[in-house]
Amino acid sequence: GREKDVLPKQKHCDEEDLKCIQDSSKYCQDEGYIRVNSKPLLMVYRPSLFPDIKKTVKLWRNWYKDNFNEELYLILTDSFEDLNPYEIGFDASVNFVPNTLPLESIEYILTMFNSRFKGGIVSYDHAIEAIKNQKQPKFKKFRGICPSWDNTARRQDTGYIVHGSTPEKYKEWLRHICIDTLKRFDGQESFIFINAWNEWAEGTHLEPDRKFGYAYLDATREILEEMDRSKLELVDEINEKFTKK
Repeated sequence: GREKDVLPKQKHCDEEDLKCIQDSSKYCQDEGYIRVNSKPLLMVYRPSLFPDIKKTVKLWRNWYKDNFNEELYLILTDSFEDLNPYEIGFDASVNFVPNTLPLESIEYILTMFNSRFKGGIVSYDHAIEAIKNQKQPKFKKFRGICPSWDNTARRQDTGYIVHGSTPEKYKEWLRHICIDTLKRFDGQESFIFINAWNEWAEGTHLEPDRKFGYAYLDATREILEEMDRSKLELVDEINEKFTKK
């Protein structure tokens, strides 16, 4: 996300943007690809880095319409900038946690062993509290969650750590955003975004590890099953009311 160390430099121009949508279209046309109301879903990380993202979005949408006679469903990540997706031609945004959470440092209550550490340490409990109190904007913003976060493996003395995560706390966070999502979004827009499956450099992963085994995956399954039961109970309740009438 930072430009201190540049690997392959990204060039944003009409020609490169066109190549991007042309290349990605072969995946979008796969029968198993995620679609929202028949529209292939594409998510863009940090659209503010494009010189003219509105122009790029228009180019992508026009090309896709001309070649497949389909619309695109475009999502942006709300990572470092809080952008209104509608103002730049997107359909929705997604919380990129923990970046978007207003959390205070907790180093003062911890025993620190690295005297050179100049990063940040925040509380997973506080993250859950912030999520529960988070006001949702008028535009579509999907909820996000991270099982954990600790990027000291990559950043060493300047790492950022979300301290105190457990599968039970993750389960509490996940339950809250799932319930909120079912209340606010219909059908094919009932998304939550988990950061991440195996981002080891950031210390965030659902993939099983030696410490917790399958516990985070088990918690995910249990909440999804719980949500399915809730939806069935709601349908039964509606049907019962309709039958009585």
